[in-house]
Amino acid sequence: MVRCHHERADGSGYPEGLKGSSIPQMAYLAAIADTYDAMLSDRTYRRRISPSLAYQCIRTSSGRLFDAEVAANFLRLVNPYPIGSKVFLNTGEMAEVLQENPNNPLMPLVLLDGQEVNLATDRKGTIVSGCFPRSFRRVNVTGKLDYDAGQANPFQGELCNISGSGVCFLDPQGVLKITGTVRMHIQVDGEDIEATGKVMWTKPQGPGNSLVGILFSRITPENHLKILRLVDSIEPPSWLKEDALFGEKP
Repeated sequence: MVRCHHERADGSGYPEGLKGSSIPQMAYLAAIADTYDAMLSDRTYRRRISPSLAYQCIRTSSGRLFDAEVAANFLRLVNPYPIGSKVFLNTGEMAEVLQENPNNPLMPLVLLDGQEVNLATDRKGTIVSGCFPRSFRRVNVTGKLDYDAGQANPFQGELCNISGSGVCFLDPQGVLKITGTVRMHIQVDGEDIEATGKVMWTKPQGPGNSLVGILFSRITPENHLKILRLVDSIEPPSWLKEDALFGEKP
């Protein structure tokens, strides 16, 4: 098991380049557990990835890198969207996972616009991407944010930081209120991002100014991908390179 857990079903592994049934089943078990753990852990050469992306990587590698039966059994035991995860739907909306679905882990019960939605039965959309549960890396950025809070003309604020779940910016007008819905056009680091969000908090910052925190409530997968690139400073194609995902060969 120890010697062969870096072997792969298609012969691309090491140290001997074994293929298929030549690899002991215990080695296949260790390989898939080791790979999953590696993807969910920070490494010197890359940051960890989300449980949902790790799940998809194992799923797409079934039968090619890992024994198909072992992979299928493994995927029945792990959850791609842990409770508390923020997920983006193909409708462009953002939801929070409330309850796992053991029969179909890709279709959990979510909180969407204040309502509980069972994605397996209510047909409100399918998940296209997920974030880490209840914790989102944010980066300080400099940029402009044009926002429309229901007024005839949009206002402009100074962007302070951005994460996979929302933004913080300085509102010079001080017109935004908690729970208000805001349409945003974000310009940062050469990217133009459209999104809709809800005001989660405001803090006075002097006469007429407020610091505002907004949680994304509607955003397209394309714009979400732009944000993840900014936050992680990693181009998505690098996530799909097997050496980066599954560990470097010695």
